[in-house]
This record gives sequence, C-alpha cells and structure tokens, in this order.
Amino acid sequence: MTAAKTRFGVLLLTLATACATTGGAGGGASERYYQADTKLPPQAQLERQLDDAERGKYHDASTYYQRGRQAADSGNMDQARAEYATAADMYAQFVEQFTQSEWRMPIRNLAAELYVQAGQYEKAAVQAWLNAANTKVKAGQLEGIKLANADQRRGEKLNPRVPPGEWKRFVEASDTYVANMAADPEASKPAAERRGIAPAQLALIAAEVEYAFDNMEDAQRRFDAILKTFPKDADVLADAVPLYLQTYLYLGDEVGYQAAVTRVRADVQARLADPQAEPKA
Repeated sequence: MTAAKTRFGVLLLTLATACATTGGAGGGASERYYQADTKLPPQAQLERQLDDAERGKYHDASTYYQRGRQAADSGNMDQARAEYATAADMYAQFVEQFTQSEWRMPIRNLAAELYVQAGQYEKAAVQAWLNAANTKVKAGQLEGIKLANADQRRGEKLNPRVPPGEWKRFVEASDTYVANMAADPEASKPAAERRGIAPAQLALIAAEVEYAFDNMEDAQRRFDAILKTFPKDADVLADAVPLYLQTYLYLGDEVGYQAAVTRVRADVQARLADPQAEPKA
C-alpha cells in the first residue's frame, strides 16, 4: 500500500472519529450552533439563511465545489482535485471569518472532506480535529482555551498537562501539516491572497493550546518558532508576541524575559524603518 493510500485511510478514520465525537447534545448557547455532522441543506436554501457577507463567501466557495463535481463526473480528476482544494480553502476561510455563524461546524466538516478528495490529507486532519474540538467546547464537553497572563494567576502554580482529547489531536495534526506546508501551494502566497487557514495561524492555535494547559516551555518554543518562521505575518505576531513574553514570566525567567523584550523591540523597530513594510505590519 502506498504512503498516500495509507494516509487516506487514516484520514477517513480521523474524519469519522471526529464527527462521531461531536454529535452529542449541548446546552445553553451551544444549541444555536449546528453540530459538525448536520447535513447541509441545498445551496439555495442555505444561502437564504445567511446574511449578505456570509452569502457571498459561501456562494463563491460552492461555485468551486460544483466545478469540482462536474470535473469528476467528466473523469477529469486532476481538475476536480484542484477545484475541491480551492473550495475547501474558501469554506475554511468562511469558518474563520464568520465565527458566529450557526453553520460554521458543518461547513468546516465539508472543508475537511473536500481536502481529502483533493488529496491534501494533512489539511483535512487539521480541519477535522479543530472542528471536533470547537464543537465539543461549545457543547460543554471539552475544556476551552483560556489565555490568562501571569499577573492574573499570580501565586497559582503551573499545572502542566497533556491537552485533553481533541485538542491533543489538533496539535498533532497541525504539527504534521506545518512541517509539510511547502507542499501546499496556498502556503507560499502572500497573506492577503491566501485562502483557508494560514499555516502561521494553525501554529499559533497549537501554541495557544499548549499555553492554556500550562506547558509553558513547549509553548515558548512554539511561539519562538512562529516569530522566526513567520516574521511578516503581522496579525499572527500581534497575538503571539504577548503570549511569548508571558511564558518567561510564568517560568520565572526574568533574564530571558528582558532578552526577549529586547529582541522583539529590535524586530519591531527594524520593521518600522523598512520603507517597503506595510503600515499595518
């Protein structure tokens, strides 16, 4: 059996497991969100339920999805995989952009399935486990991510532990994808042109998971890698830098903290002095 077929089989099991773990009934606010395994209604029916911005994004993604199906029906599988990959990226972008959409979990699940059909197995695994984790959090079945700073927890000892359930699976899948991101054509595009969840964003979420469960040394390593690997991703750095500095305070490393502050300050000043840098960056 080839490596690709092996990964495909693993991914099918991953998707099945992820969907199976997110179908439980939730309470309170979670009831307004459809579960990951909810069947999406026909396109026209669903679009009538969306607001204007959501409708446009969903419609564009679905256009690529339909093109993929037509290509597959015609036996042109290379084109079908390309269309499915584009649709999956756009559906994933819908989920990240419209965080309050009641349809975000089924749409993320569709993105994961399309990544499988496109042959992008690592991306499918990331989508599946992030979908499962978020759904379980909303249903009150999994501990959420809390990013407290050292001052807010002054005097409280760290309690390092393995991220529970789907969070651990997400971190593992994210690490695999980021390690192989060179194979993803979207990863090399400028942030403004990229579709789907960027590798830097996935790395950030994985670092935040480790931070939230008090694995500060691992979180510090991950944030440091983000700063070095994605130095031009302003949105991600804006979230990563403060937490990176906090890891030193949690670990009681004042010398390391001061050195990190100096490095970050130098990087920011260098960026400000660069006439080619975007003002936002």
